[in-house]
Amino acid sequence: MNKSDYHKQMLKYIKSYEEYKGGDVLIRHHKNIQNKITSFNPVIAVKDGYMMRNSNYYLSKNVMASRIKSESEDFFKIYENIRKNYNGILTDKNITVIDDETLYMCNAHNDSNIGHSLSMIFTMIEKYNDKNILENVKIVIQDSTYQNIINILLIFFNENQLILLEENKSYLFKKIIIPSQTQNDMISISISKHRKIINSICESENVQKYKHKELENKKILFVKHLNNNIFGCVGYEITEEIYKYCLENDIVIIKPEDYDICELIYILSKASIIVTSPGAVSYTHMMFFNLEGDLHFIGKEYYYSNEINFKYHEYFGLETLKKIYDK
Repeated sequence: MNKSDYHKQMLKYIKSYEEYKGGDVLIRHHKNIQNKITSFNPVIAVKDGYMMRNSNYYLSKNVMASRIKSESEDFFKIYENIRKNYNGILTDKNITVIDDETLYMCNAHNDSNIGHSLSMIFTMIEKYNDKNILENVKIVIQDSTYQNIINILLIFFNENQLILLEENKSYLFKKIIIPSQTQNDMISISISKHRKIINSICESENVQKYKHKELENKKILFVKHLNNNIFGCVGYEITEEIYKYCLENDIVIIKPEDYDICELIYILSKASIIVTSPGAVSYTHMMFFNLEGDLHFIGKEYYYSNEINFKYHEYFGLETLKKIYDK
């Protein structure tokens, strides 16, 4: 069976909605990691026995055809994971019932790139804040996403508002809003579009508590590392030579896991020079870069090319870094 026929078969299990408001919706966060590609899209919602198209990006169209040009097994594994999740919901005898009014903010694209999750969250905050919904509902989000950005979420929500979907566990929501999810909502963060909300994060108490001269005007190296390549985003080796050069020149090599995300936002928003590259981690944080700083990108024009005044460099290495930092 080719990809097109397989997708048509999947459509038998799917119903289309725009924004859905109602009840008796089953939701499950299924984790079945086989590789980086097939770990995408672990959350689906089911209403009256049908998967809801707007709860999962890959159900909305045959999107993998544009990413995987051959009849790769990865394409079929993604859909097989979705079907396993669907079957898991229908056969689960241990379902947690949620009676509260809720708003679905799960990232239907994937839960491995926090930048995509923030795009969805920003869009939903802007969309529903005008309607005064956010103060009166619980927010549904993946546990794995929440753990990485908890201190950003707590700028906008109380901790008791958050409902975290545990992996491989089914939930029945009695009252839920599931927004229409588009590619632009989930994948592409526009700095100009979200400027107001990005500024509110940078000015929040959670970020400003790190205000200190020692964290300002830093020279930053923030690139994707060699051992994590996906979809053509090349990683770079930080050699002993580069480590030594950075240490001698007060250049900070950023590893996000070493920082509270709000501390890192403050550092990036006040940095004097930043060198970055393609990749999920850098993509997530670029929206918080000091746009008045000296910003450099290793590789071809990529994220935010129309919104950030990057200087582009073809190759990564010690010589390139010296040209940037030694001027």
